[in-house]
Amino acid sequence: MRTSVTWINDYLDRPATAEEQADLLTAAGLNFDGGDDADNGERWQEIETTSNRGDCLSHLGLAREICAMSGRTLKAPEGLAKATGSAASKHIAVSNHDHAACPRYTARVIRDVKVGPSPEWLQRRLRAIGQIPRNNLVDCTNFVLFEYGQPTHVFDLDLLHGARVQVRRAQKGERFLPIGDGAQEVTLAGGELLIADADRAVAIAGVKGGALTAVTANTINILVEAATFDPATVRSASRSLKIASDSSYRFERGVHPADIDAAAERLVALILETAGGMLCDGVVEAGAPLPAERRVSVRPSRVRTILGTDIPLEEIVRALATLGFSPVVRGDSVDCLVPARRLDVEAFADLFRHRLNRDAKPAAPGLAELTQLIDHRQSRLRRHGEADADRTAGRRDDRGIHADHITVEVEQRTAGIAAVDRGVGLNVVVIGTRLDVTIARRDDARGHGSAEAERIADRDHPF
Repeated sequence: MRTSVTWINDYLDRPATAEEQADLLTAAGLNFDGGDDADNGERWQEIETTSNRGDCLSHLGLAREICAMSGRTLKAPEGLAKATGSAASKHIAVSNHDHAACPRYTARVIRDVKVGPSPEWLQRRLRAIGQIPRNNLVDCTNFVLFEYGQPTHVFDLDLLHGARVQVRRAQKGERFLPIGDGAQEVTLAGGELLIADADRAVAIAGVKGGALTAVTANTINILVEAATFDPATVRSASRSLKIASDSSYRFERGVHPADIDAAAERLVALILETAGGMLCDGVVEAGAPLPAERRVSVRPSRVRTILGTDIPLEEIVRALATLGFSPVVRGDSVDCLVPARRLDVEAFADLFRHRLNRDAKPAAPGLAELTQLIDHRQSRLRRHGEADADRTAGRRDDRGIHADHITVEVEQRTAGIAAVDRGVGLNVVVIGTRLDVTIARRDDARGHGSAEAERIADRDHPF
């Protein structure tokens, strides 16, 4: 992801230099991959993220990681706007015919907007990451995309036939004209997930908006869409139609239904600030019930044993709180409420890897480097399967991946870690779709003596 150093600093209580941002994010497993000055003179940097960290495809998400690494405080943006108009349900109806493919669809209505150029500050943020400002409505959606990582869309409400939005599958032979200069009309094969009005497709869900309902200089009333779509559904449509976007890239990595509202409210507030208008009351939505909250527990004693360093309980709690896990100390464990955006966290093992990245680096610099290697290899396996994997001959599993196990080559790295971290050895194995990591505590750096093994990650990672 291309980031703006200045933009990230908007969310930090103390600014960080470009070099410090790069170092902190790399230590957190988000590798720095170069940077330069944008046309407007602001510094940009390319930050790599693994496919399971969609929450870091945003400036706010990266700022949160920097805060956890450096002891800074996150300055989250405010975005709650007051409704002053009539009920939104009087202006639009929403029906969702596929809750599995679209777990949640929300629509907000703003009337009497004035389309024009965005303010200079907004244009500067977008230009710093290579985006071209269009108008205040489009620029606000792009800003929120790169701020929160939540794709949104704005329709010209008066161009939606029947004052209706449907989430449905495409019929074979339906036609769709994507938004964008030089875009060509496409014929749908059937089965693609669509956003439609009463009688036609107006967007490919999660992939691309349509030209027929796009906002123009003449737009007065708008519908603000914020939704989440099944990653596999978005990926299938994007590839079959050969249409990719920043939105599809994020939806393919997962957006939690509970994360929609914060970004939508932020977008509404920005539109009212830059384009005026009157927000109608309420949210018109359709979809499945929100998933149950996820909770995990951390045992500080286990963290200390595995890392081989004495991390104060207060520091563990602080870092988890900064990352949004709402930690509560209960006896000898720390109970955590997993933020909705953290789709990668299901168990203690996932939390421990975060501790590994953050707190092992001062005592064992190779340890953080190793976890980055693991994440990188897992990302490659998801994308390319056996083609990019070191593997032994074995049976072909039901996904067509030819391997009994895949071993991450870490022998030299583990030797280095053992030397600096009082005898910690690591063994990393992938079996089928499973990442299997074992850390062993040994009597000395040469690996002699008994080993107390702690399995820190043993869970399915679908490709």
